[in-house]
Amino acid sequence: MSMQNVPESINLSESARNCAIYTGDLSLVGSERLRGLAECGQVQVEIHCGYADNDVEQISVECHAVAHVVCQRCMQPMEFPIDRTSTFRLVTSEEATNVLPVDVEAIEIDEDGYISLRDLLEDEIILALPLVARHEPEACAQKIDRVAKEASRPNPFAALAALSTSKGE
Repeated sequence: MSMQNVPESINLSESARNCAIYTGDLSLVGSERLRGLAECGQVQVEIHCGYADNDVEQISVECHAVAHVVCQRCMQPMEFPIDRTSTFRLVTSEEATNVLPVDVEAIEIDEDGYISLRDLLEDEIILALPLVARHEPEACAQKIDRVAKEASRPNPFAALAALSTSKGE
């Protein structure tokens, strides 16, 4: 087992054979794939490489980051904490993908046997982002007072209620 800093890419077979552990920070500053979704600087990462029960290369990724997104309620910047853990196994066929456990995802290597940790982490950050980023209601600049709005708006069914009571007489 060897402990190393986080490189941009790794040879999965070699890393699994060595039971490599990569820990540290990886910068996603200027990421093209995150542009327009979130700003995410440093991602704290811990990656464990090894083998699954059936001698298939496996990688476990734990990442922690703070994504800077825009609240869609008040349109002000906000921080969104990301804490995500995922497990991936090397697949070489579609059949192998179909038999993976529910909590394990498939991963493919390039023709040289490498996987891009940067791309993998970008994927994990994108999957962890909310569909609609919003502050908690009490922290949002756009205050929502639903009770006051509902009280000031007339009930559209009040006229129907008046008609039903007059017909019943």
